[in-house]
Amino acid sequence: MTSSERLQQSQQDLEAQYDLLSGKLSRLKEKRIIETDANTLFKLDTEIQAAERELEKLRSVSCSNCFQNVDRIYHGRSTEISGLSGKKGAIY
Repeated sequence: MTSSERLQQSQQDLEAQYDLLSGKLSRLKEKRIIETDANTLFKLDTEIQAAERELEKLRSVSCSNCFQNVDRIYHGRSTEISGLSGKKGAIY
């Protein structure tokens, strides 16, 4: 598997996790709207906060990974390019 394929797979995995967490958060908020029991409301509020924290954590990991991956790709290509600089027909 090439590095770009690994990056794509990683991105797809993060998107799938994000979609699942977003769906969970939406369902919890829908339940909260119709709930009247104080104990259940408290439990839902706690679960909503936890899901929001998980989403924020996933966003930060995703952004961090994106920047790291772009950096790796850039440095990998610049190394490839510098290695080709003296060769005839090198494409920059």
